Amino acid sequence: MWGIGELWEGGGLTVAEEHLATAVSHHVLTRLYPGLLRREQRRGDTVVVGAVHGEHHVLGLRMVADVFEGAGFDVRFLGADVPMDSLAAWVSEHHPAAVALGVTMPLGGVTLVRQLRALRDRDPQLRLIVGGQGVPAVLRHGAGVFYAADSEQLAFRDPLTELWNRRAFDDRYEALTGQQFTRAPTILMIDVDHFKSVNDGFGHDAGDRALIGVARCITSVLRPDDFAARYGGDEFVVLLPDTPPDEAARFGERIRGQVESELTDPPLTVSIGVSVPDHASRRRATLDVDRALYEAKECGRNQVAFA
Repeated sequence: MWGIGELWEGGGLTVAEEHLATAVSHHVLTRLYPGLLRREQRRGDTVVVGAVHGEHHVLGLRMVADVFEGAGFDVRFLGADVPMDSLAAWVSEHHPAAVALGVTMPLGGVTLVRQLRALRDRDPQLRLIVGGQGVPAVLRHGAGVFYAADSEQLAFRDPLTELWNRRAFDDRYEALTGQQFTRAPTILMIDVDHFKSVNDGFGHDAGDRALIGVARCITSVLRPDDFAARYGGDEFVVLLPDTPPDEAARFGERIRGQVESELTDPPLTVSIGVSVPDHASRRRATLDVDRALYEAKECGRNQVAFA
């Protein structure tokens, strides 16, 4: 989709050719749907998808909405030319988990910034996702929003923490162990201690902020080749290529210490399991590291344990 837009913008495609190429892309994307539709419904997680005010290109957004829906979210697809006031009012009333806005033309970038500001004023905790060639550079790197270059990235990202998701973890592990004589990466499995009590005692918004905070602590210690994902619920997983046990233990301890010292409202701790596989089986490796995590919890939590 991105390449099609670049060709059209540079005069390499006619409007008719651009529409045909987009339709072909949509056909290819449907191959993802059978796998996506096996996901369990995430009740209560509503994602609003639409084009900014004045934007009329929505086929790419329709693909994004399909990916979200296949991943189990309750999707409200608003289509083209969504008025700012109406969207802000809807967010105030219904409190969705996230709003995803697309813009293809550069002139729409100013409108997008205004619309995002209005949404943030209505709900400071709202997760904002933007995509399309019209997204200004300031929104592509930080600025409190998640910039999605394409729908494939959305399919492999966790929208809450902005880490990779379990599907991406499976793919990365297979890629790292797919070549002969390649050593399997060291695995860290991280679980938030007593997370249910955080949700029950402080509310689900506090629980979401806690997970975001843990994700931030994890990513702050990673090296360029390391990989972190939200494995599910309050569990996270980290892959450390070419990392011996003693170095992996230091990584785990740094994460554990940062969570304990930085996430204090409410106070959080994590338990961490570490496994250094001597085989390429992802299933065996995850079972091993899960046992190590269980050991850390059985021994009192807030610690690092080895398989």
